[in-house]
Amino acid sequence: MPRDSADRVSSRTQASLESPESGKKARTQARIIAAATTFFTERGYEHTSVASIAERAGVSPGTVFWHFGDKATLFQEVCKRFMVPFVEEMVESIEQFEGRERLFQLLANYEQFVSEHRHTIETFVRWFLESPSLRDALHGQLIGLHDAFGREIRRAVEAVVDDRVRAAAIAAGLVSTLDGNLLLSLVDTDPLAEKRRSEGLLAMATLAVGQ
Repeated sequence: MPRDSADRVSSRTQASLESPESGKKARTQARIIAAATTFFTERGYEHTSVASIAERAGVSPGTVFWHFGDKATLFQEVCKRFMVPFVEEMVESIEQFEGRERLFQLLANYEQFVSEHRHTIETFVRWFLESPSLRDALHGQLIGLHDAFGREIRRAVEAVVDDRVRAAAIAAGLVSTLDGNLLLSLVDTDPLAEKRRSEGLLAMATLAVGQ
């Protein structure tokens, strides 16, 4: 996992360390998560050992296993702390928007998230495609995140389209286009092509829900 996600997780880890209500267990887990994030970022999953994570965190390998069970579960927790806040932060950022404006803000937030975390997303996609074990570890979280975002898109469309069946179809089409744009952006990094894809998405949304 690249540096942008490591910084993101590390900041939350530090906050948990400073929280007055956090106990010894929370502090130990925070150190393990911070160490694991660093090694997964720098070495990847396959080349990171529980022993190296434990040494960096200042605990025994047995302590790591006691808190997280195995390396795959620890990896899931690291990914969760990166991915899950996305939907939470996204929803908070659009609370003041209604109807059509809310939909377009959601689309803009998604594209901004992809732009800011492109390297991390590339890593997730590579891991997902190359490693069956990581695919199993990431599948539930990625699909959950995708479905949560899709529900927000659908709610925004339903606010401006009276027909719920049509609204669901429009939302599914927009999310599919976002997915396609994301995958294309990983293999076609031409800024002009990316701009055209973004403009095409906005044109589709405008045609679907009106001016």
